[in-house]
Amino acid sequence: MPRFARPPHLKTWKRDKRSPRVWIIYWSEKGCGRRVETGVLAADPDAAARAEAFFEGWKVERAANGERKPAGPGDPASVKVVDVLTAYIEHHRDDPTAQNRLIMGSRALSYFFIDDTMADLTPDRVDEFAEWRATNGVRVANRRTGEVKLLEDQEVKGSTIRRELASALRPAITHAIKRQKLADARYYFELPPEGEARDRWLTVTEMSKLLRAACHDRRSRQHLTLFMKIAIYTCARRGAILDLKWSQISWGDADGEGAHIDFNPPGRKVASNKRRAIVPIPRPLLATLRRAYQTRSCDYVVHYEGQRLQAIRAFDTAADRAGIPDATPHVLRHTGATWMAQQGVPLAKIAEYLGHRDVRTTQRHYAHHSPEHMQDAKQAMENRRKAKRAKLRLVA
Repeated sequence: MPRFARPPHLKTWKRDKRSPRVWIIYWSEKGCGRRVETGVLAADPDAAARAEAFFEGWKVERAANGERKPAGPGDPASVKVVDVLTAYIEHHRDDPTAQNRLIMGSRALSYFFIDDTMADLTPDRVDEFAEWRATNGVRVANRRTGEVKLLEDQEVKGSTIRRELASALRPAITHAIKRQKLADARYYFELPPEGEARDRWLTVTEMSKLLRAACHDRRSRQHLTLFMKIAIYTCARRGAILDLKWSQISWGDADGEGAHIDFNPPGRKVASNKRRAIVPIPRPLLATLRRAYQTRSCDYVVHYEGQRLQAIRAFDTAADRAGIPDATPHVLRHTGATWMAQQGVPLAKIAEYLGHRDVRTTQRHYAHHSPEHMQDAKQAMENRRKAKRAKLRLVA
């Protein structure tokens, strides 16, 4: 735990062995001791009372001059919110995936709290951020400098605001306290309520339209269609697909038996609950991957002209062209899992396929799509009704 800096207080002190002991005002500021001599000898009559009177006058004078209590190490009034976020992002430099996620989650926070210190981070101030963020988006205006641009009148979902506060700001504060860069205090603020789970998935017809639209642009047709097929057949997240290398694919035997994809690159550190699964490769996807492997020009499976992609920007264009503007890369993951649930695949198997740590997460999103959902309860009620009728006939 970090040591708290003591505020100004009275104590006796002597300069050296030959000097008399005197009363001084002492405090700690930025890790260094500070003192002001009162001129009162400790051996004088009523020395303590005179020193106290001097101390009170000194505090009044400081207050009149607008000087606040000296700051010690990690004083919230001297630590900026932006510095806390930056230090936490830098801490994840060995995991580019986690670092990129934190950078995106911290953009709006850094923009809003640019001049705020941790002492300003009150619950009311966080509420002001949530209210501002609900109608303001941010995007990168200059990738070289990291400068962001404000997008006014853009609706931002409560789940996004909640994720930024819970996954970026809160852990950044905890990290600063553990590293003794911030005094341990209670930085409490409430998170916006969780929104309803989004239940958008594509029908087979909509998916076909999306794939046809992806082939429209000659520059992106190759990597975009490959991305879409991997997403729909493996239910992997966008980041996992873009991180995928050919070395993570096992081709199995000549008939494709045993072929699988390990979406966990070697040495990956799991910095969040977003696990990556090892999934078998369906035959239609295996044929697509084999063709792509023959023309590869990069270690990464999804690439453009031999360069790794950081985002799939052509996806939105293809979705608009297909007449499905609300389709996103994550909708493909949700679609694949929904199709499995509709075919009666057990939820435990779907959870393993998606990489969910807790099957309750899978139940929340996909149980209502399963034909077996609540069948046990229905059967129990029907059996109870039959048993009651049989009992009545027996009594009669």
